Amino acid sequence: MQHFALRSTLSVMLLCVNIGNSNIAVGVYSSGAWLSLWRLSTVGSRTADEYEMLIRSFFMRDGIAVEKIEAMAVASVVPELVDTFTRLGGQLVNSSPFFVHGGVETGLDIGIDNSRELGADLVANAVAGYRLVNAGNADGNADRRETGANADGNADRRETGGNVDGNADRREIGGNVDGNADRRETGAIIVDFGTALTFTMVSETGRVLGVAIAPGLNGALKALAGDTAQLPHVKLEVPPAAIGTNTIHSIQSGVVFGFAGLVESMVRRIRAEMGGNAEVIATGGLHHVIADISDCFDHKSPWLHLEGICEIYYKNN
Repeated sequence: MQHFALRSTLSVMLLCVNIGNSNIAVGVYSSGAWLSLWRLSTVGSRTADEYEMLIRSFFMRDGIAVEKIEAMAVASVVPELVDTFTRLGGQLVNSSPFFVHGGVETGLDIGIDNSRELGADLVANAVAGYRLVNAGNADGNADRRETGANADGNADRRETGGNVDGNADRREIGGNVDGNADRRETGAIIVDFGTALTFTMVSETGRVLGVAIAPGLNGALKALAGDTAQLPHVKLEVPPAAIGTNTIHSIQSGVVFGFAGLVESMVRRIRAEMGGNAEVIATGGLHHVIADISDCFDHKSPWLHLEGICEIYYKNN
C-alpha cells in the first residue's frame, strides 16, 4: 500500500491530528513514513487531559516515546475542540499546534467565493489528493492503487503494519524515482465518506474549484431509524442483492446502492463540468462501503487528510 511522496522528507517527528465530527484521526510521521495511525471517537466534552491520556496510551502500546514528538499539526471542523487541542499541544510538545485552515500556504489556488469557508479537512484533502494523482508509482505508472492503511475501512482499528511485502515496521512514502514531484497534469475529485459526504474538486492547474456536500451514510441510516416507527437500526454493509427480501437487507440496499448511485452520478456531472483529465479518490472512515462496489474510483486512501496535514505543515515550516 503506497503513499505518495512528500516534497521533502520531514526531519521532525510530527503528530498529525484531523478532528472530524464523528472521529479523530491521529498519525505519527517521521523521516518519510507513518509510524502509527489511529482513530478516536470525537467527544466534544473531553478535556485536554483526557485526550492526552488516550493518545499517550497509544504511544505506549506502539512503542513511541512521547518526548520524541517535536511538533503537532491539527485540522479541525469542531470549533469547541480547538482550544482543547491547543492546550494538548502544550502538554505533549510544549508548544501550540500548527492549525490548518483556508488561509495558510497550501500550494493550491483556492478558487471558491470565500476561502475561509473551506473546511480544514477539505483543505487537507485537496492538497493531498492533488499530490496523489500527480505522483504516480516509482516507475511512473499511475494506475489504480490503494494508499494509506486499513484497507478494510474499519474506523475503530488502529493500523501500524506496513507494506504489502510484509514489512511491518513502517509504511513508506512512495513517489517517482526521477524526483519529478512538480508535474501538474491531472485534476482530482476527492470523495470523503465522513459524517457528511463531500466532493472536493481540484483542477489540473492546482486550483480548488469548489465543493459539493451531501448527507453521510450513517446520517441516512440514523434518519431512517429515528424518523420511522418500525424501521430498525442496521449495520452499514453491502446487502446480498439490490432487491431486499427482509427489512435489514431492504434498508441496506436503499442506503448503500442508493449512495453508490449518488456518488457515480455526481462524479459524472463533476467530470463533465471540469473537463480535461481528473482522477477520483475515495477517502474517509466509511470509504470502503461504496468504493468496494463502485468502479468510479482511481484511488482509495483512508488517511488522505493526514497526508494533507503533513504536507501543509511542511509548506509552512
